Amino acid sequence: MQSLLKMRFSFLVTSLALAALLMSTSVIADSVNINSADSKTLATVIDGVGEKLGDAIVEHRRRHGPFKNIDELVDVKGVGPKLVERNRSVLRTETAPVKPKASQSN
Repeated sequence: MQSLLKMRFSFLVTSLALAALLMSTSVIADSVNINSADSKTLATVIDGVGEKLGDAIVEHRRRHGPFKNIDELVDVKGVGPKLVERNRSVLRTETAPVKPKASQSN
């Protein structure tokens, strides 16, 4: 009887851990700024990008400056238009809009 209870508890803990992992992955995959993300983040979020291609994207950005638009990713060796299209919904080049500072009254 204790064995069955331990198995159920183990299953519950494993299920909760899996659910937490899946929820965190969807948050991570929400979007990625290709101008500020490190290679590990790029490899995690962008479908079809591994560590080497993530490194290549970061190196391209370092050498040539920030990407002006998502389509410029094809300038990185190993990135093609299909990869860009497949990931377009999670790619971005700008940061979230910054709220203007409140004007100071004199």
